[in-house]
Amino acid sequence: VIASIKSEEHLEMQREYINEFIGDILNYIQVPIRETKGPFIFSSDHCFVIKGQGTILTGTVLKGPVLLGDAVEIPAIGESRKVKSLQIFKKPVKVATQGDRVGICVPQLDSKEFERGFVAAPGVILPIESAILKLKRIKYYKHEVESKAKFHITLGHQTALGTCIFYEQDKEEAKGSGKEEKKGKPQCSGKYLAKITDCLPHFALVDFDNVVYSYQGSMVIGSKLDFDVNIKQC
Repeated sequence: VIASIKSEEHLEMQREYINEFIGDILNYIQVPIRETKGPFIFSSDHCFVIKGQGTILTGTVLKGPVLLGDAVEIPAIGESRKVKSLQIFKKPVKVATQGDRVGICVPQLDSKEFERGFVAAPGVILPIESAILKLKRIKYYKHEVESKAKFHITLGHQTALGTCIFYEQDKEEAKGSGKEEKKGKPQCSGKYLAKITDCLPHFALVDFDNVVYSYQGSMVIGSKLDFDVNIKQC
């Protein structure tokens, strides 16, 4: 975009380029459809106290709505609170829905116990020791992706080590992904893969070293964060 306005000609050219640029953006960007129903899930990235008001949790609504007076749970510390007030860009609101950047005020919460993580309707976010994940290897990763190796698994603001066992995708596995046995230990029935060499969809059974908190259908990123940062990895 031409930024010079030394003459009327340059100014007119600037207007044309800017209008063309705006048109390209409007043609390319699609306004997302916000979910206003379903259980409330909130990703909090900051927690602080305002004296005389309460504790403020700031973050983004991932799913569902939250209203004044709703009970919300903080699974990482095992506590629940009622929503005292809501603010979006310093304006009080009565409800916040998916995609909103919001501040949630709750009473009597020690901000030192909780810095960031999931906040949700009670019972929605559960502690997880193992999980079945659907994954695709990115083509830029040049190292081996081997079964029984440890990877850093990021869920929301948490990153935990987990041992991965990979399985080839098949029709039966695709239908049953995300399901668990009654005993609570997820099982994979697809063909075992010693390593992943392609970028096709597959499944992984992940056993985490420590308990993590997440919800079904959440985005997960697997990585290797223990490589030497001075060596080109891609």
